[in-house]
Amino acid sequence: MLAVALVVCLCLAAVLVFVLLGLGRKQDAERAELDRRFLALGTALGAKNEGSALRVTANEQPFMLRLRHGRAGRAELEIEATAGGAEARLPIVIRRETSVDMLGKKLRINREVQTGDATFDAAVYVESDAPDFDVQRVLGEARVRQRVLALLDAGFSAVAILDGGGKLLAVRDAGERFDADALRVACGELGAIAEALPAPSARPGPPPLWLAGPIAAVVSAVLAFVGFYLLSWARGAYYPLGSSATIVGAALGFVAWLCALPLVGVLVRGRSVSFRLFGACFCFLLLAMPLSGAGAAIAMNGRMDADLPICLGARVASKGSRSYKTSTSYFVHLVGLPKEPAPVELPVQREVFTSLHEGQDVFVEVGRGRFGWEWLKGIRFDDCGGW
Repeated sequence: MLAVALVVCLCLAAVLVFVLLGLGRKQDAERAELDRRFLALGTALGAKNEGSALRVTANEQPFMLRLRHGRAGRAELEIEATAGGAEARLPIVIRRETSVDMLGKKLRINREVQTGDATFDAAVYVESDAPDFDVQRVLGEARVRQRVLALLDAGFSAVAILDGGGKLLAVRDAGERFDADALRVACGELGAIAEALPAPSARPGPPPLWLAGPIAAVVSAVLAFVGFYLLSWARGAYYPLGSSATIVGAALGFVAWLCALPLVGVLVRGRSVSFRLFGACFCFLLLAMPLSGAGAAIAMNGRMDADLPICLGARVASKGSRSYKTSTSYFVHLVGLPKEPAPVELPVQREVFTSLHEGQDVFVEVGRGRFGWEWLKGIRFDDCGGW
């Protein structure tokens, strides 16, 4: 039987290896085809190869073309133009508005600068941490807004104004068909945006770096890890009989999560990317709070238990150990305990571990619990008659 299982596992592993190799070869072939199409596009445009980019001249203006390969075989075609004006100081990215963006604005978490052009404001989402004044100046010209909409209508996913307005980028999915004529039109639109941008502003430098949102997301992730660790440690040190302690603690943690969400919203709100950070905090805290609540309830119930324990009989079903880099932990699986139909894992000292054997009857000290939730305290070899 063991040999059959081993053969099946080896066959499954071989199939998985062949599938992964096949997917890798397919992805390499698709990437090579995209590279070939990109070079053919440059040849049709009379472009000059400059390493990883192609230099193209359209309407007597220079442009740089790049093919960016991302994960899962996704690739993007990027057009870069140079502009001499519109010093926004911080990047401005204009893209189509999504349902997530709209939800963030309805909840008053996201902040999006409005240009005053109702058609433009309804069609796009302006993602930037630049001051409202700078964004409104950069997008103040009707020609700029019209050209941006034309690029988005042509299939581009985003138009970005970077480096204080000195660089313009238009990005689209490279997997779709895109010929030389369409690229010339896109370069013309991007060049028209560069020409229509206003002169640099004389206003002082950029606003202070915004740290509240990123810090809130990092703290939420750390709390999720702490909650998982706390629950694991509490169950090992004060293993509860039954699920009441875990359920009550998790419920209290869930209530704390609900109460924390408005505070998180206040901390992260006010930026164009605030709802993304709020979503990250939302998920991390949904893990952190219930896990921490359950761990805290189990730990406090056992730690604060001042009553004498009771004695219950149990049987050793199995035992084992786990080795780490610097230590080894020992445990036994007990059966026959009330409220626990399945075997219960109880950590023990090495001396106790070596003295026990499978099938042995033992006595278990069960704490009454500070809040009335019984928990496993330890193993005895006598009948606890001293109590």
